[in-house]
Amino acid sequence: MIAYVITEGPSDQALLKAVLPEHLLREVRFVAAGGLSSMASLARSLLADRRVPVLIVADADTIDPESIQDRRQSIEEAVAYVAHSIPVKVVLAVPEIESVFFRDAALLSRWLGYSPSPELLAMAHYQPRQALLKLLAPAQKEIIHLLSDPLHESEIETLRDIPFIREIIQFLSAISPDRATLPQSKPIQNHA
Repeated sequence: MIAYVITEGPSDQALLKAVLPEHLLREVRFVAAGGLSSMASLARSLLADRRVPVLIVADADTIDPESIQDRRQSIEEAVAYVAHSIPVKVVLAVPEIESVFFRDAALLSRWLGYSPSPELLAMAHYQPRQALLKLLAPAQKEIIHLLSDPLHESEIETLRDIPFIREIIQFLSAISPDRATLPQSKPIQNHA
């Protein structure tokens, strides 16, 4: 195992498992913190007890660049004194991890079984989780049910091109013992 991946909840884990490369999934263990407030504490415990790299994937809950940086810095500082030389990475999904579902309109329509309204697509820019819950409400589905259909390779590649997903892949690839055989990743452009 190369790292623990701490997420806020189980649907975040399911999403990452659907998108991340298989060779990296074999080398990580996912842990749901149950919410943002518990993530730093859980990361400190894992770092102190297991001495294994930790990747924290959380929602930014904003699109404001200064607030995003403040949140990232707050989490990093909360775990830094325990980490010492163990690699730790904080990746924030802007504004929420559910933004992945809105990356490809055709894929979203396939997942839902219909095309969402322009109003809900506009809402998703700022509140993707709320927009997704509204889209799923008529069918009484939960977010995790969307991921039960396998993704096509082109859909996976589209989702892996999302900046925070690329950031996750780059961190895990960098600490993987197989990193010398991995293809070069695209540089991450900060859109925040």
